[in-house]
Amino acid sequence: MRVGVIGLGRMGLSMALRLSDVGFEVLGWNRTRERGRPLEEAGGRLADSPSEVLSSCEVTLVSLSDEEAVREVLLRSGALRRAGGRVVADTTTVTPSFSEEAEREASGVGASYLDAPVLGSVRQAREGTLSIMVGGSEEALDRARPVLESLGRVFHVGPPGWGSRAKVLINSMLISVVHVAAEGLALAEAMGLDPDLVREIASEHVIGAVIGRYWPRMLSPGEARFSASLAAKDLLCALRTARRFGVPLPCCSAALQGFLAAVRDGLGEEDYTSVFRALRRGGPS
Repeated sequence: MRVGVIGLGRMGLSMALRLSDVGFEVLGWNRTRERGRPLEEAGGRLADSPSEVLSSCEVTLVSLSDEEAVREVLLRSGALRRAGGRVVADTTTVTPSFSEEAEREASGVGASYLDAPVLGSVRQAREGTLSIMVGGSEEALDRARPVLESLGRVFHVGPPGWGSRAKVLINSMLISVVHVAAEGLALAEAMGLDPDLVREIASEHVIGAVIGRYWPRMLSPGEARFSASLAAKDLLCALRTARRFGVPLPCCSAALQGFLAAVRDGLGEEDYTSVFRALRRGGPS
């Protein structure tokens, strides 16, 4: 089966390479063509446009930075009109309302659209151990299932938009927890407490798992697994969705201010645990 991947950033490229590894013929596109060279080296091909991908692949994955990028690349450009009779699975984190809009646009041109955001790291994408939350029809999912199951565990959450509902919910909790962990570490340092001792004290309790996972990354920054700017974008997405359903998210709102402070401090492309450094410097202004 020929599979398309539109967007060859860190996650999109990792998914494309995984699909190539397990035997799919992969056709990729990225605005900056050079980003797709590793796919070519792995035996895949690069397309000249999103339209070329959508018109020639039975299933196309979309992995772009945000909702606006998906709107521009798929909708405003008219590329989606080339996907008639095919399946488009959008793995980007977007609002449920956008997923519903995109599905209507796809249906109007005879294409099937799945919102299929993923949970996990680029390493998990390469290993095929992502969690994939899918909104859309059973028929479309059945056609895309061999592709998606090569990337991880598939959860059919419900109709169009429901995969995105699940993703923004989980992200809002996860990112807010990372912010809480960063607050705790900043306070521990300010009070003169030994972080290792605090970890040991907390190890038998729920918060111990959070501390054990995130404090070492905060104290010894490494390669970004998920950037602070994307964390801010996803929190904003969650807050917009929550407003639609009339649910206040005060913790999420506070966390957003912390990640925006990290971005203002020049940490936007650092791992999202870098929010600790923004808090250490004084936090949101």
